[in-house]
Amino acid sequence: MLYASTRLTLLKSLGSTVFTDSIFATSKEDLTADAYQSHLRHVAAPHPLSIREQEMIELRAAERETASYDGSRGRTSYIGTGVGLNWSEEAEQAVKELGQGSGSSIVIITVDPQSETLILHSTEDIPIASLGSSLLASEPCYALFSWLHSLGPEAKREIIFIYSCPPNSPIKNRMIYSSGSTSTFQTAKTILTSLSPPAPMISRKVETSDPAELDEEYLKAELGCMDKSGGVPLSATHRGFARPKGPPRRR
Repeated sequence: MLYASTRLTLLKSLGSTVFTDSIFATSKEDLTADAYQSHLRHVAAPHPLSIREQEMIELRAAERETASYDGSRGRTSYIGTGVGLNWSEEAEQAVKELGQGSGSSIVIITVDPQSETLILHSTEDIPIASLGSSLLASEPCYALFSWLHSLGPEAKREIIFIYSCPPNSPIKNRMIYSSGSTSTFQTAKTILTSLSPPAPMISRKVETSDPAELDEEYLKAELGCMDKSGGVPLSATHRGFARPKGPPRRR
């Protein structure tokens, strides 16, 4: 106890800035060259982190990566805001074919995390009842769905851009998809409007964190479609990404 209580006083009197390290030993075996090397490795090792601290570190790393796209790995989008991702030829061609089609179809596009390139995941003809089950359940994705409906005075075929981001997907992937969502939407819209004749695309994105909830009623609520019987917007019982609740007020 006496030595422990006077250690800091001795260091200050000798000049604490002179000493670069302190070693605590309980036996002579703790003062060998191997023991000192082990001590140095322990000092240099990363400190143990809580799950929350580790998530924050991964989130900051993902933010730095998505903010530094340059050269051949990415391009700046002048169409919209956010990070502009490269489009593969297959993904671009699939969007064009969707715009030139006439049925109810879906094109699912994912991002290659190594090259930050939009690649074609799948394309198929589906009814709107199968929309939710067609999206990836545990990974983010972009999708373009051609919706055949008769909500207005006449039947229409409109293309909807969907951004799906399940909460259990990796943080880095969520950051990449979130930062590239706007520019991907704008580029897809440009591709469709450049066709002859232009393919109509709804100007509002649909976002969800639960792909399974996507159905016709969800689309009506998200897009503010009108009920033909009364001209009143259908009940918006679904929402995309819920805003987290704030802390309760103190009484």
